[in-house]
Amino acid sequence: IGEQVCKDLRLGKYAYYILVTNTTRNATQVIRSDAVEVLPVASSSDYIEKLLDLTRRYDIQFLVPGSEPELSKLSKNLDVFAASNVKVLINAPHVISTCLDKHLTFDFLTAYGFHAPRTVMLENVQDEIVPPMPLPCIIKPAQGGGGSAATFLAQDEEELRFFTHYLIKYGYHPLVQEYIPDADNEYTVGVLHSPQRNLLGTVVLRRQILAGLSNRIRIANQTNQPRMGKILAVSSGISQGEIVEFEPVRHVAEKIAQTINSSGPLNIQGRWDGSRFVPFEINPRFSGTTPMRALAGFNEPERMIESWLGIDQSEHSKKVRLGSCTRGLTEYFTPLNSEEVSSSLI
Repeated sequence: IGEQVCKDLRLGKYAYYILVTNTTRNATQVIRSDAVEVLPVASSSDYIEKLLDLTRRYDIQFLVPGSEPELSKLSKNLDVFAASNVKVLINAPHVISTCLDKHLTFDFLTAYGFHAPRTVMLENVQDEIVPPMPLPCIIKPAQGGGGSAATFLAQDEEELRFFTHYLIKYGYHPLVQEYIPDADNEYTVGVLHSPQRNLLGTVVLRRQILAGLSNRIRIANQTNQPRMGKILAVSSGISQGEIVEFEPVRHVAEKIAQTINSSGPLNIQGRWDGSRFVPFEINPRFSGTTPMRALAGFNEPERMIESWLGIDQSEHSKKVRLGSCTRGLTEYFTPLNSEEVSSSLI
């Protein structure tokens, strides 16, 4: 996520000085930063202290977490940075704690009448799924797992039990969720609010998850349910697709953000089932699609920075450009005895 935010800032209209941090120096060399510093992992007891020291040494004005562990840690220490006049570009703590927990997300959606997929959380291998879960279904950890990590798709009872037992074996709390057809109608929606909860903009991306790196799971439908489509698929964290105007999807996404009292970046994923938008995940942070939105004319990190600084944003009233967003790969090589990095040009 940090890499994507850096791309946004480099696409912005201001000259930013970017300090990048990571647990190793090499891991940050793929980002066009002005400086690199090494920090311990976010769970370390001295993470906040060392990060605060960096903001003082570099006179940092704005801070953006580049991963979900950092996001969670920073949301619990906002007062520390506020005391040093450092603005943290994140959503409200209650939004973050709710949306990072997939079961709490489901509870929120159903409590306020949104059409979420049927969801059951299992605590142990003896748990029975009551009421019976429709097949096919998705099995994933209840917490964490950005980019569909540790996510599985079951088409029958045997697979369902195998995957839930597998996650429990390795310390996860499995969440079983109804599979929403079909893979050609998945959307990711960025809804951005200012710290004062004013809507700054919404961008709808219709994802193309059946090609290339955009799917984590892609398997033939063997359920004898044609409405599911010929292919069952689960998207990966590498998004691409088309920026579109789809009012029903945009309306639901904005309503979700308004209901949860969003005051920052929010990325809502879901599928159009033919008659309604069914959200299945909410990420309370900038997402991997932020550079695509910036290319289309909506630069989320920069809009939040302008909002903090009180800069007039009336010039942004023009519509976001519609079009296709595609991704490729760039290779980097770090010589053994040098910090120089070279990238291939394809």
